Amino acid sequence: MIKYFIRRTLLTIPTMFLCITIIFFCLRVVPGDPALIMLGENATPEAVEGLHKAMGLDKPIWEQYLTFLNDTLQGDFGKSIYSEKSVSKQLIEAFPHTFNLALMSIFIACIIGIPLGIVSARKHNTLFDDGLRVVSLIVLAAPAFLVGIFLLIVFSVQIPLFPSMGVGNGFFEKIYYLILPSITIGTGIAAALIRFMSSSMIEEINKDYIRTVRAKGIPEKLVFYKHALRNSLIPVVTVIGLNMTGLLSGAVIIEMIFSRPGLGSLALDAIFARDFPVVQGSLILFMLIVIIVNLLVDLSYSLLNPRIRQS
Repeated sequence: MIKYFIRRTLLTIPTMFLCITIIFFCLRVVPGDPALIMLGENATPEAVEGLHKAMGLDKPIWEQYLTFLNDTLQGDFGKSIYSEKSVSKQLIEAFPHTFNLALMSIFIACIIGIPLGIVSARKHNTLFDDGLRVVSLIVLAAPAFLVGIFLLIVFSVQIPLFPSMGVGNGFFEKIYYLILPSITIGTGIAAALIRFMSSSMIEEINKDYIRTVRAKGIPEKLVFYKHALRNSLIPVVTVIGLNMTGLLSGAVIIEMIFSRPGLGSLALDAIFARDFPVVQGSLILFMLIVIIVNLLVDLSYSLLNPRIRQS
């Protein structure tokens, strides 16, 4: 297990290096002068030249790349053009809000989706299974922003139980402010988990090793929950990992609806404001999030099924 962990971790290093390089060159081959775009067409040549120097765009591309790589490895993404705040500091301030939202949403999705998926598999082709399938499809088809607006109208305006915006202060108040946005995101993920969990369990209980276990006279509940459940969780972990990656990369629409200052809102505001350093720093952070979450998902596979790390 330790060797597998070290090998998978080391493989992320060239991946990160390649992604950082791609981000650097993609942002610089985009048509237009970043300084001129930020300052506007009416900017004076002196102002454009000054911004070029401030951003290091007056240097050769290879020198810009080496400086960018060195600063990135030190966690320095420069300063915002408009607020003149450290980009790293802005990202650090925004990340906890997005992380809390993602964690709470995944928690709600898991406590709803996994148990209902197991029950759906046990009651396959029954009225309960058919009804749950219909409800899951309806929830999956409903856009998250419509669910969020509906919850705001009902539980913040008509029945003022929950706040409509903000993040709150203190542990319990932050959880209170997270309830509506987390339910908005979590229900959609839960609907997907129900279907994945159910189909995975049904596929698993029809395999030969389960028939062998049953032939030994082991009780059905033990067969279901001890032997079939563990292997059935692998595709479910994939779904959770993919959704966690998307949420940590910024649940932009939900953060806008509930006025939460997360990574998505920060990146979107920077794009609209053409704040080049913030956009660049946000992209690098999103890249790191995707790589780290994928690494954790791969490691969880090896814990659920040792044959994966052996192969």
